[in-house]
Amino acid sequence: MHTHLPRLLNLALAVMLAWMTAGLVWLMLAPEGVLPPPDPAAAPTDTTHSSSPASATTEAGEDRASGFSRSARHEPFGPLETATPAPVEQAPETRLQLDLKGVLADGHGDGTAFIAAGGRDIELYRPDDTIGEQMATLDQVHPDHVVLLRDGRHEILRLPRGEDPRIAGNGADRSAEPSPATSSADGRISRDRWLNDPERVMDAVRARPVIRQGSLAGLEVRPTRNRRDFERTGLRPGDIITSVGGREISAIEDPETLLADLQDARRVDITVERDGQARSLSIEFTE
Repeated sequence: MHTHLPRLLNLALAVMLAWMTAGLVWLMLAPEGVLPPPDPAAAPTDTTHSSSPASATTEAGEDRASGFSRSARHEPFGPLETATPAPVEQAPETRLQLDLKGVLADGHGDGTAFIAAGGRDIELYRPDDTIGEQMATLDQVHPDHVVLLRDGRHEILRLPRGEDPRIAGNGADRSAEPSPATSSADGRISRDRWLNDPERVMDAVRARPVIRQGSLAGLEVRPTRNRRDFERTGLRPGDIITSVGGREISAIEDPETLLADLQDARRVDITVERDGQARSLSIEFTE
């Protein structure tokens, strides 16, 4: 299943720093923009649950969950009382050239897998999606592995072992505070020029998710053709954006609220991981 980055970039362009926020919302906060809706045939038929959606939401504190957590449970698509596929107990390890970079698993075989096929870029897959060039079909998603279906037989693709499972691991010390931002802005971009020319975004930046032991650590950004626009932001190639507006990615409860808060902002403060250290940057919007 291919992502639709340009469409979501246009959404973020309507409010603020287009390429950065759009990537964050797309990958970490609102995957419903790239995930297909569930099969209506699999919808629950128990009217007892469907008749009281408000109570179902408030039970067990679900309304307090972060936007990222809710997305992982796929709540934007409705209740979770769907048929649970029988887990595959034993299957051989796949020999396909696939790398499992991360998963969003609901614990019942459903979810989303971040897979790089044949050394290519990471893409998002859901059960029944074909991976790569008709190599296999994703059948189940579990917390530490996925089950593939190839030529009518099941195969296992596991997450790599030995990586730091923390969201800000592998070099970034979570106990250390990011270096304080200076009073002056680290970067400046023209709000009007970027809003009126969406293609400018695609010419300035390339973004990819950073997955560590199944957790989304952030968004790595690099310049593309228009390097000058990229440099105006104050970011450097390889920076990993880990928070926006002082909010940790995994703790942002409502992406729409974040976008609304930044719509008329004169500047935005972000935290990036650079050379293994957390650093605060401030980007100013000019008219």
